Amino acid sequence: MPREWLENGKRVRVARAPTIFGLADFTIVSESGTRCIRATISPPARTPPRAMRLRLRHPEKKLPVRVFVNDAKIDAARVAGEDIDLRPSDAAAEGAIEVRAEY
Repeated sequence: MPREWLENGKRVRVARAPTIFGLADFTIVSESGTRCIRATISPPARTPPRAMRLRLRHPEKKLPVRVFVNDAKIDAARVAGEDIDLRPSDAAAEGAIEVRAEY
């Protein structure tokens, strides 16, 4: 998505997007004014992918300095530039994955 879509205070939501794995949802909320972008991902349940990658394009081209998945800080090795590696084990009991990237 264009960087402009993640300017401070903006929200992007995609619901029931068809993928080869099944339907997926996500919402991304930019709080870039307070150096944070949040995402909630509901990965496909029919055939869960073994791995997923979330790319958060900060409007000022900043890279995350810390990333939290379901409130747990993840290892820096799982973050490459703007890309965050997500795993099926990251999903909470209800299947959603909460990501908070701090800049």
